[in-house]
Amino acid sequence: MVIIAAKKYTEEKVNAVYDGDIYTIINLTPVIHKDDRQEQKNEIEKTLYTVFSKYTPKKK
Repeated sequence: MVIIAAKKYTEEKVNAVYDGDIYTIINLTPVIHKDDRQEQKNEIEKTLYTVFSKYTPKKK
């Protein structure tokens, strides 16, 4: 498994109101070098396929 350590993040803040209270939601997205994106995407897809294929009904 490839783990890429990202040191920079883009930050998106959203204020949400729930039951009269205001909550700040902060979404941090890692900044990944252009050359590493495809490799990381492929690794994530492979891992997700492995996980979800366990729960998919098997054809007989």
